[in-house]
Amino acid sequence: MTPSRVNALMWFGLLGAPVAWTAQHWAAFSLSVVRCSAAGSAALPLHGLDVVASVVAAAVAIAALAASIAVFRATGEDSGEQPRRARMHFLATIGMTVSPLLLAIIVLNGLGGGVLEVCRQS
Repeated sequence: MTPSRVNALMWFGLLGAPVAWTAQHWAAFSLSVVRCSAAGSAALPLHGLDVVASVVAAAVAIAALAASIAVFRATGEDSGEQPRRARMHFLATIGMTVSPLLLAIIVLNGLGGGVLEVCRQS
C-alpha cells in the first residue's frame, strides 16, 4: 500500500465511526422533532428515514473498522523503527477500539428510534 493510501485509511478508520454516529444521532433527533410536529402527521416515511440513517451509519462504522484493521496490519511489522509508522499503528489501534463501540451505540440508537414512542409527555 502507498503511504498516502495508508494515511487516508488511517484517518477514515479513526474518524469514520464517530462522524457516522454524530450524523445518525442528529438525523434521528431531527426526525423525532418532525414526527411530533404538525408536519409529522403528513404521509412522510419518517420511520423509514430513521432506519435508512441507522443502516448507513452502521455501514460506515463497519467500513471504518475494516480500514483500521487494514492499517493496523500494514503498519504492524517493524513499526518501532519509524515514528510515522508507529503513529499510524497507534491510531489504527484507537480506530479498532472506537469503531465497535460506536457501532453498538448506532445500533442501539437505531433500535430506540424505531421502537420507542416519540411524542409522549412525561
